[in-house]
Amino acid sequence: MRQLSSFWVVIFLVSISSQDCAPEPGPAVEEAPTTEADVEAVKRVREQAVAAINAGDLGALMSLWSDDIVWMWPNEPPVVGKEALRSWWQTHRSPWKAEFTMSHEEVIVAGDWAFQRGTHTGRRIPKAGGEPMEIEMKCIDILRRQLDGSWKHTHVICNPNKPGSLFE
Repeated sequence: MRQLSSFWVVIFLVSISSQDCAPEPGPAVEEAPTTEADVEAVKRVREQAVAAINAGDLGALMSLWSDDIVWMWPNEPPVVGKEALRSWWQTHRSPWKAEFTMSHEEVIVAGDWAFQRGTHTGRRIPKAGGEPMEIEMKCIDILRRQLDGSWKHTHVICNPNKPGSLFE
């Protein structure tokens, strides 16, 4: 009987001590207010990316990516890191010329992070000749404010709205 009551004493002490170890909720973290300038700066980065893609300017596009970018394209594993993405881009995108536009459906800035949702429409044109293919996709971009105040993409995920509408 003594062993059984010792068991309950240990359980009671453990439950009390675990309550003492639980962190007390702290004050809510105040985020810097989102300014219209932040939202416009994030939109400009995406517009610069679209312009660079349409111009076939990989150097300009790379300047908009963080070193640790994660690129998530349908039916492929994630591409992680700027140099890996450069290689992926040269392999998958160089055979095509792009002509597309994008819309900003949503831009949220939370401190040094921004989340953008948009739609891309247009077409891809084979450089070797052939019929253009219509592009219609939705994308989510995550951007991080850099030490110099600029914004760079850290994560990009795009999905087609219909089969065959990507740079495959």
